[in-house]
Amino acid sequence: MYRALLEGRQLEADYRSRGAAETKRRRIHPLGLVTKEDVLYLVAALEDGEDARQLALHRMSRAELLEMSAKAPSGFTLKAYIEAEHFAYPVNEEKLRLVAAFDEKTAAHLYEREIAADQRLERRADDVVLRATVPNTSELRWWLLVFGDRVEVLEPPSLRAEFRTMAFEMARRYAPLPAQATEPEATLRGRLPGNVRRR
Repeated sequence: MYRALLEGRQLEADYRSRGAAETKRRRIHPLGLVTKEDVLYLVAALEDGEDARQLALHRMSRAELLEMSAKAPSGFTLKAYIEAEHFAYPVNEEKLRLVAAFDEKTAAHLYEREIAADQRLERRADDVVLRATVPNTSELRWWLLVFGDRVEVLEPPSLRAEFRTMAFEMARRYAPLPAQATEPEATLRGRLPGNVRRR
């Protein structure tokens, strides 16, 4: 696949689409390689040069390099394809002013890698508050969810309400604990923090 991309050649490979039970042999015109959340995607046209699409490399097997040159859809550029937010999965075209409080350890990476040009960090007694203007995308939500209880969305109110609803739904699903997952009471007592009252 890498050689086909570098040399501008077509390839054939077995590809299993998400949710498909079986793989299908496809002729692929590679156009570029993009990474997202540790997953590599080949941007490519299929068969006779139809519209570009994303092919996850981990769903591809038995690749075979062909002699024929790869053909891009008319007017295609990888830069324009990425800028069209095919890899941002927009909720809408608007941006939002994100204000979120991270615990200090989690916030450390924000000092090394900004998520927006206007990013501001405010260190407080127990956390670090991030302020940044970011695209209102599902990718933003996935990024925040990765941090679990180590981040609190403060603004905008609509996003905070969205996460609040999600948190309540998760609490409903996880409590009470199933009987088989409940540890012996003596074991749990040993793990209780000092500020938690024991019954």
